[in-house]
Amino acid sequence: MDKKEGRHSIRIIVRMTENEYEKFDTLYKKAKEKSDGLRKSDFMRSQLIYENNERQLKEIMNELRKLRTEFHQGLLRLTAYNDKESVEHMKELLTQADEKIDDIKIRLEAVDGDNDT
Repeated sequence: MDKKEGRHSIRIIVRMTENEYEKFDTLYKKAKEKSDGLRKSDFMRSQLIYENNERQLKEIMNELRKLRTEFHQGLLRLTAYNDKESVEHMKELLTQADEKIDDIKIRLEAVDGDNDT
């Protein structure tokens, strides 16, 4: 590793409006709650290298919606056979699957918005 590569030798001065600074300060304070001792300069660096995987997350969310739809279509087909035990068993499985899908969705939403904020 080059000695200069690890040093922060370039200084940038940024002028902000009151609204911009308020938003920045709010985000910084929110991030500081999670990471005690976080400096504003470190927070700004983390924002520069943060990659938002929004497209991938939306694709996963769409796949989860499709999966839920397929499960419920399967239940409708099963009810057409009038086999009550199978229908009840399928309903239990669908409820469990729905809960897991909801849990995944909540975690994905948390990941989507997590850029140290």
